[in-house]
Amino acid sequence: MKKKLAWLFLSLIILAGVAFLCQSCGSTEQKKNYLIGVINPNKGTRNISVGFIEGLTEYGYVEGKNTTYVISEDSAETDKTINDLVARKADLIFTVTTPAARKAKKATKGINIPVVFVLYDPVSADLIDSLSSPGGNLTGIQMRGSIPKAYDWLMTLMPGIKHLYVPVKFDTPAAKQSLAVLKKAAMQDVAVTVMEMSTLEDIEGAFVNMPGDADAIFLLHSIFISTNAKAIVDQAIKRKLPVGSGTSLHKDGVTIAYGVKWRHTGKQAARLAQLVLRGGKAGEIPAEISDFFLGVNLKTAQASGLEVSSEILLRADEIVR
Repeated sequence: MKKKLAWLFLSLIILAGVAFLCQSCGSTEQKKNYLIGVINPNKGTRNISVGFIEGLTEYGYVEGKNTTYVISEDSAETDKTINDLVARKADLIFTVTTPAARKAKKATKGINIPVVFVLYDPVSADLIDSLSSPGGNLTGIQMRGSIPKAYDWLMTLMPGIKHLYVPVKFDTPAAKQSLAVLKKAAMQDVAVTVMEMSTLEDIEGAFVNMPGDADAIFLLHSIFISTNAKAIVDQAIKRKLPVGSGTSLHKDGVTIAYGVKWRHTGKQAARLAQLVLRGGKAGEIPAEISDFFLGVNLKTAQASGLEVSSEILLRADEIVR
């Protein structure tokens, strides 16, 4: 009987000890508060950032609960924000545009802070080694690939196009890269006239000086152009000209666009980011090409006196009516 009582007493002591240890573990183990930077100086693509945060929220990284987001949308503040995130040892920096990614790569060199990007062409920009094996501390989403198909869709909308007018600001490597792809797609069949601009006043002037035989507008990957797409479309409507683009700008008035959905692409990036936050090495996670979608703005088409064929409407992913 005494032996049973002794064993019972010993068992209770052991159980109490285990319970104490478990309680102690629980009291010291706290949910990590993730610090994530969101750097997007291109206000025209703000929904990429929105989609990124929405995507991470779906994966459990919730603002005010276990995650703090530092958001920067001012190009003048990009360097300061990135340096601050590095000083605070952020868990991850998300960047949109090539210039922002370059700054983040430079600031995090030799530091264990991963960078996830969304930009036009990370390989040509010398930010990663390849899509399959990025290397270093970067991975993300490439937006390059939509221009040839976007050109084809514009030609399908209006087969008689002979002269493209291309307003642009070369404020990011993507602008020159996408222009080269457009010229290759047009080849000798369609003339391409480029007009550089840098201010809102330049937009109206660019259309005043537009060649008289230009019969369509094409918008490239440019921060300035994306931000001011509506103003450009307004000028095109006055002249009854169709507007095509390899960026997802149909909601901003572009007649026909084949490119990324900003929010969808942000969520694509979020999926890669959560792999990094769960312990994956960014440089070992393959970068991806963004999904592309066909968008049509019927309001702009009608205002420009254009008829959109049933073939295009049936294949469109999004239609603005």
